[in-house]
Amino acid sequence: MAEQKLPDALSVELALKNHFCSKYSAKFIDVEFRKIWYQGGSERDLWEAEGEITIKRFLWFKKRRSIRYQLDPLSGDVVGYQDIKSN
Repeated sequence: MAEQKLPDALSVELALKNHFCSKYSAKFIDVEFRKIWYQGGSERDLWEAEGEITIKRFLWFKKRRSIRYQLDPLSGDVVGYQDIKSN
């Protein structure tokens, strides 16, 4: 069996924080995860994470979005994601 790059929920959380830092650079403020779970399947296993991300817009304005990301446990790559606008 191949060694997993993301063996537990903490490593998934750190991988996603690094992903957001590189994607949003200086605009990234914080991410809060509600749920992180492992979903085994017949074709592919995935880590799934749900939460909210806070991004800096202009001066003191912030934008919060609900997110859902899917990561491959073997490579650590983002397989799928969903951003939902929030107020």
